[in-house]
Amino acid sequence: MQFYLHAYNIFKNGDIVAIEKLMNLKGHNGYSPCCSCEIKGVHNITAYFVGVLEQLDSCVTKRQRDVLSKEHGIKGEPSLCHINSIDSANGVPWEWMHLFLENIIMTLVDLWTERFKNIDTGTEDYEFTPHIWEEIGAETADAVKNIPSTFVHVLGNIASDRSTFTAEAWGFWFMYLAPILLRNHYSYYVHMCELIGLMKTSIKLEISTEEIDELEEGFAAWVEDFEW
Repeated sequence: MQFYLHAYNIFKNGDIVAIEKLMNLKGHNGYSPCCSCEIKGVHNITAYFVGVLEQLDSCVTKRQRDVLSKEHGIKGEPSLCHINSIDSANGVPWEWMHLFLENIIMTLVDLWTERFKNIDTGTEDYEFTPHIWEEIGAETADAVKNIPSTFVHVLGNIASDRSTFTAEAWGFWFMYLAPILLRNHYSYYVHMCELIGLMKTSIKLEISTEEIDELEEGFAAWVEDFEW
């Protein structure tokens, strides 16, 4: 017996580079680097960080097209744009592991330890003194000795060697150890715990409509507080 099989792709997922290739975006080097919001980047040495198709098609020279592409963050029409089941505006989110575990969390730790692009704290107070961070590192290594490997593999000293930290390690450390290890040491402790709560909600096996609304509002508020 023969029959026609129709497959409908309704959701696409990947890390930042994969999404850029899939959606044909300029990505993190564009003045408009994000496919989910209207954030504009600022120039940083050699790269820009964080209706267009018709304009691109009407360009006469490659230079005109490059200028428009950089301004709007779009290089051209995605190959899959003609598949009606795909909502390119809302159906291509940033992938959870790379967004949180290998991006935001690592950036926060770099900020806390004065390792993020030589940026100092300015008028804020969020860095850990070296001896406190070394103590946190030692406690991190000791904390998982009696936890079954089903939950987490061995974690090293986060202060002296982060090379062994995988995405899994970053996730476990941030969501389950950091709230205990960083208590009374970090001036933005509550702000950090708010992110942890949002992350835990976002990976629940079932999420209600109300929780989706809470996540949308919560992540937006967290980012605004972080940038403020």
